[in-house]
Amino acid sequence: MGEGGVVTFTSSDSPSKVFEFYQEKVKEMGMTVDVSQASDSGGMIVARDEGAQRTLHVVVAGGNETTMTVTFGRKR
Repeated sequence: MGEGGVVTFTSSDSPSKVFEFYQEKVKEMGMTVDVSQASDSGGMIVARDEGAQRTLHVVVAGGNETTMTVTFGRKR
């Protein structure tokens, strides 16, 4: 049992700036980063909290605008 969802945002900020923002937020949430891959055009972060009760996947992609897709989940 749990809950979760997927949200997509766009930004005029560069992919690297958006990626850094999410890297910091993951740390602020006290989550452990399992995967962190970055490039000039975007990147991906996969994180979880201790016990894997909360999970977060962030995909950042550049183009005319930077797009972020955030997938989150929480076990009950």
